[in-house]
Amino acid sequence: MMQRLASPFRLRSAPTPGEVLVQAADILEQRGWCRGDLETADGRVCAVGALRLAAQHGLKSPSMDTELKGRRLRAFRDALLEAEAEVAMCIAEWNDGQRDRRKVVRLLRRTARRLEAGQ
Repeated sequence: MMQRLASPFRLRSAPTPGEVLVQAADILEQRGWCRGDLETADGRVCAVGALRLAAQHGLKSPSMDTELKGRRLRAFRDALLEAEAEVAMCIAEWNDGQRDRRKVVRLLRRTARRLEAGQ
């Protein structure tokens, strides 16, 4: 009898939107925050850049379907916009209007808590 081998190309279990938001906040704290760019030459990222990195983290291979990555990012963006009325505009515009990363990180974490609590 032949044994089945586990595929090395499996997706990890998909993170919840709340987990992705927490990871995006962690990325901002670790790499630093910026405005006006997704990512700077020194590695700092804006809120959208952090969300993209966090959404891609659940994929085992960086060459996985970009449409899936895009769908995940849109789902997390929609959850963030729905949970937080103060981000009624585009996330990138909101990010660029902030003075420092504290409010951005706080919003990501607060939204994650609300999503996980089912609010």
